[in-house]
Amino acid sequence: MKQIILRLKIFFTGSIWRKRIFFSLIGALVGFAYYYYVGCRSGACPISSNP
Repeated sequence: MKQIILRLKIFFTGSIWRKRIFFSLIGALVGFAYYYYVGCRSGACPISSNP
């Protein structure tokens, strides 16, 4: 476990772009998983609903 934490620290201290790309990919995966498993069946989603 300590080796994994050490590798992550080394990975993230290199460049700000690594962080941005990494967390953008994580956010995209989480967003897609929410869309796929939960979805918006009622039409009351905050992103796609009309005011």
